[in-house]
Amino acid sequence: MRSGLKSALDLVSVVVVAVLLIGGLLGCYALADKYGVPDSWVYIGSLGLLSIVVIGRSVRSMFRHPLFIPYFALWVVVQTAGTAVAFKEYGGILSIPVALFLLFIGYVVTVQLFGVPPDRKPGGETRGDDTPPSGDNE
Repeated sequence: MRSGLKSALDLVSVVVVAVLLIGGLLGCYALADKYGVPDSWVYIGSLGLLSIVVIGRSVRSMFRHPLFIPYFALWVVVQTAGTAVAFKEYGGILSIPVALFLLFIGYVVTVQLFGVPPDRKPGGETRGDDTPPSGDNE
């Protein structure tokens, strides 16, 4: 019974966050329309913030490496600029594959330069040493 309540609360929180996000984006577009800011600027700004959140959360343990911070800033700028150019050239929906391709390239370069983030290594859980998970040492 407890897990059913937890999953229901999780679903409600996801819906609430999604509604707040949509409301915030609609508010941004309304303000942009009121003040004459092009819609593409709102799209690019939203994309940049979303890129920082998505990419930053997935590699957060790598921020301890001093050279990763400027690399991350460059990665977000290239990701946002490349997607903005694709948005201008191909339109909204067709720019999504370009954004995903740029994201993939960014992750590949990150792994090549800095290695796999410690919290993303096989095994699924972060361990401070190289001991195998509890089920592997039988």
